[in-house]
Amino acid sequence: MMSSNADSQANFRLEYDLIHRARMAWSDHMMRWRQIALPLSAAIVSFFILLNFKLWVVGWAIGLGVLVYWRLVEKDIDTQIAGFYVRIIELERELGMRFYSQYIFNNRNRQLPGAEDMQQYTQDGGFNYDGLLELAGDAEEQGLRFVGPRGHHLHRWAVIIYFIVGILAAVVYYPFFLN
Repeated sequence: MMSSNADSQANFRLEYDLIHRARMAWSDHMMRWRQIALPLSAAIVSFFILLNFKLWVVGWAIGLGVLVYWRLVEKDIDTQIAGFYVRIIELERELGMRFYSQYIFNNRNRQLPGAEDMQQYTQDGGFNYDGLLELAGDAEEQGLRFVGPRGHHLHRWAVIIYFIVGILAAVVYYPFFLN
């Protein structure tokens, strides 16, 4: 018969594994959206250009709509994934692990008060789980993100650049279409 401590450890381990499976499923879902939205946007623009070059702006606008929708979906999925982080830290503390907690520490939102000065390890040499959890609580109180963008800002900038290039092309080429 297992002791209650062993039962707790087994339950923590099971929850930890389930959270990571859900996190990976959400990450895969986010990747699928990326693999669909980017080529679809390019295909839409190409279709309208081939249909009639003067309609490229219609294709660009629809493609922009696809990309904006993709970013909104990706942001929502990322929020779901980030919602797991506090529980992952708690479970790793209970299980004596620090693999994902170190990742979270390295990607913490450094704009939060105290985040820049936060030490990864406590004075006794243990990982600073409590500091991370306190930082997460502070972020929630302030309505800020606990973890930084983790590369998502590149996607946001790609959509912004797509928008700007389309607007500039419309301004430059619009007089050409009037003739």
